[in-house]
Amino acid sequence: MFLSLGCHSYRAAYVEYRAVSPCGTGSCGAEQKRASISDYASFIRQAAQQAADIIVFPEYGITGFSSLSASAWRAGGYTETIPSPPAKTRIVPCDAPKSFRGAPSLVALSCAAKAHGVAVVANLMDMDAESEYAQMYNTNVALDSDGAFLAK
Repeated sequence: MFLSLGCHSYRAAYVEYRAVSPCGTGSCGAEQKRASISDYASFIRQAAQQAADIIVFPEYGITGFSSLSASAWRAGGYTETIPSPPAKTRIVPCDAPKSFRGAPSLVALSCAAKAHGVAVVANLMDMDAESEYAQMYNTNVALDSDGAFLAK
């Protein structure tokens, strides 16, 4: 897909992707996320090879969809704790992984964006452990082409 906005042009890529559990019918969130992130890194590399400026991934692409309870998502390792990006500074999770211990998928996506110079929008399951009820959110994250965490 090619998009032109005024005097600036952007090449956008999107991926239709369905997460497939590496554990069959078992629950293995961490392994599921690693397998999907590995596939995503390959797609980001391919997008860069085709001169894409940004790549957008689907909802539930990393984790797959489930109608299980939030506690089952958390117990299965499918959720992450994604901090809000800093308001006044740019931070690259790939360069500061200790600041993002609870969000390993975000760090991996940041590294792929940085390595290939492609902005990334992806969907993760965010567990807000600080809220009174440990709320789970279906959350998109945006990373710049240098891996900087822009938004959630």
